[in-house]
Amino acid sequence: MPQKILPKKILNIQQWFDPLKFAERNAAIQETIILDSLPRFQPLVTESGGKIELDWQFGLLKRHIVVTGRWSARIPMSCQRCLQTVWLDLQQESKLCLLRPEESEEYVPEGFEPIMLEGERIKLAQLLEDELLLALPVAPVHQQCPDNQYQPIAEPEADIPETEAKANPFQILESLKKSH
Repeated sequence: MPQKILPKKILNIQQWFDPLKFAERNAAIQETIILDSLPRFQPLVTESGGKIELDWQFGLLKRHIVVTGRWSARIPMSCQRCLQTVWLDLQQESKLCLLRPEESEEYVPEGFEPIMLEGERIKLAQLLEDELLLALPVAPVHQQCPDNQYQPIAEPEADIPETEAKANPFQILESLKKSH
């Protein structure tokens, strides 16, 4: 069945949708989403202007709802060295298997990540936020901070002379053991 791309005027990522209906229609979502529209992500960004390019296709595979495709994002976060804004460029391939409440994880097609749905419907924003949050680095940092003040210390290249062998503090005990 040919792929059906959802028109932008129909798609609202904050509304509930039935992923089974999307899968039955082989619907595709090709959208630019502004980070400001993702409420769980808001506390993590330092300024507005971040966006996500989303290209997901819904379908059925062995009677399971699957989502395949990719997303890429440009996200402003706080650098953990200098505390200034660092723009992260993230991208990821998605291979998700949406499991309805009555389905088990043991039959998920190989290579797909299982996502348990709480009911029959889900918000696209929730699904996307989960993917973004899992892809974020633990501590975002600049490759080189703008003011060069907070750079990692380079490994010393100079030869360090070897120190003399230190005396063994148990050597005295060894001599006492021999005398008895």
